[in-house]
Amino acid sequence: MKRGLRQWGIGGGLLLLTGIAADALGAQEATASGAEQVAPPAHKHQVYVDELGAVFWPSDLPFWIRLSPSPQDDAPSFLLNTIYEAEGDETTGRKSKQFGALTPTSSGEDSTTQTERYRASGLSLEIQGQQFVRWVNYLTKQESLFKFVADGAPPVSTLKLRQAPVYTKDGHTFFGKGLVATLSAEDALSGVRDSFYSLDGVAFVRYESELHLGEEKHYSLRHYAVDHVGYASEPQESVFTVDLTPPTTAHATEQNLIGDTLSTSSQIRLSSEDALSGVQKVYYYFDEEDESHTYDDKTGITVSELPDGKHVLYYYGVDQVENREEVREYAFYLDRTPPQMAHTLIGDRFTQDEQQFISTRTRIQLKATDAQMEVQAIEYRVRKTGAKDSKRGYSKYATPFTPSNRSGEFTVNYRGMDALHNRSKPATLKLVVDAHSPKTQFQMSGPNYTRGGGVFWVASHTQVRLEGTDDLSGVQKIEYQLAGKPAQAYAGPLTLENEGQYLFQFWGTDQVNNREVFTPMLLLVDNTPPEITEVFSTDPLRTEEKDGKPVRVYSVNTTLYLSAIDPANVKRLEFSLDDSPARPYKEVLLFAEPGRHRIWVRAQDNVDNTAEHTAEFVITDSH
Repeated sequence: MKRGLRQWGIGGGLLLLTGIAADALGAQEATASGAEQVAPPAHKHQVYVDELGAVFWPSDLPFWIRLSPSPQDDAPSFLLNTIYEAEGDETTGRKSKQFGALTPTSSGEDSTTQTERYRASGLSLEIQGQQFVRWVNYLTKQESLFKFVADGAPPVSTLKLRQAPVYTKDGHTFFGKGLVATLSAEDALSGVRDSFYSLDGVAFVRYESELHLGEEKHYSLRHYAVDHVGYASEPQESVFTVDLTPPTTAHATEQNLIGDTLSTSSQIRLSSEDALSGVQKVYYYFDEEDESHTYDDKTGITVSELPDGKHVLYYYGVDQVENREEVREYAFYLDRTPPQMAHTLIGDRFTQDEQQFISTRTRIQLKATDAQMEVQAIEYRVRKTGAKDSKRGYSKYATPFTPSNRSGEFTVNYRGMDALHNRSKPATLKLVVDAHSPKTQFQMSGPNYTRGGGVFWVASHTQVRLEGTDDLSGVQKIEYQLAGKPAQAYAGPLTLENEGQYLFQFWGTDQVNNREVFTPMLLLVDNTPPEITEVFSTDPLRTEEKDGKPVRVYSVNTTLYLSAIDPANVKRLEFSLDDSPARPYKEVLLFAEPGRHRIWVRAQDNVDNTAEHTAEFVITDSH
């Protein structure tokens, strides 16, 4: 506390004026904007008396002391216009025990100037705070203090911005929705009379109630306060922005996709922009997920964990003052399913015991179908079963192909790939290629004979049997053609009843339609027995009658030659003479003795046709 003391001698008493000032107030907030602003209205300094009667005096306003015989406001008052001082008392800051003689200040130049200055300009208050006027009874030395307050400091005005999200970037403050501005002020002495504000450069108006700042724009809010004695604080400016617009977020897709059909290697990128406070975060979720994910631009959004099918990506941005964007949607299809593969065997094929047999004419047609995407390629490779795995990779399929022109068991692997590079697992087709025709053999059951060259003599009851063999797919059928007639399937043994010459051709076909080259045969059906001939070396001498039959008579030493002829050749020629046991004919028979004889001859050809001949003759030694 600083203290000042002034004293005046008045009649038989002494009036001392003491000023007591409080500490200086805090510094005021500096103006935030250097731009040209509207000036606040002027406020006149004035004396303020509060409801308790306390007097607050502007510190820069001079005052004079007057005496009044009444407390009424309209009572007359009388100015005390001479300043006295006690003789020999040089210390004005303490109470004297003995005032001594009081004289007007008229002897010295300075004293005269002080009285004159008071009369002209009054008394000035050098310090703020409590001030006292002291009345001293000169005779009794009793004192009375009269208090008033010198106020020379303006109030402190405070702006509060609340009820809205706030964010500061590069020294600038942004607010979101619901911003409310309130002004408050404090004054340590006479108290606050009013607060004033100017919004965006318009004239200052009295602050009555909180301000709702619900328009998106840049704000300049200036404010100050005035105390009861007319001192106004310097206007303070707060510059800030109300941001009510949410970010704008867009999506982009990349890597291995076609339109809105994505693959497991595709990525979705989100980009968000906000013109004011800036983007705080971007969130996203798929389909019916309960929780949102925070987007990370370093990794993007992967879809590899989603199932195959239709999906919706939901995403939105939130700016730095919590303005949330309306949820955006991106519908897409995730194709993680490779093409479905199928094969068709075109041409010869046969299945037995889970084995598939084909011929070298059979072609393999491969087909891939994809419900969502176009099929980009079909690949295949052929390996011989049991062989070591070849380093040769897959070949691109273009047209139906034949796996091999050699017999054997082969494995065909094939796979498909769609336009998003979804590749199916290799399908396996095991095939047995049958490159050879069957072999058909014939058998004769019954009399038959050949000299070679494919010519056979048979009897009408001789059976021709055909039998085919095939070491892979097996025999499907055997066919034959007889004497130029249409071919027909072999069903069982054949016999040719009518005698004659027949061209017989036959062939076999296996289960994959490999047809054997036909085998031609000439079949001669022989139902006629051999023709037996007996030849005597001499002519008969005569002919005799016996039992009504003619009998030839030959001379002794006549020989008999037997023979038989047949197209199929004679297989056996035998005879019996005079009922002797039959024996093969080997040489000419000589009859050297007379006698009556009976000869039986039998001839058999190679197809068992048999002829018999009996003759009687007489050998005589007479003529």
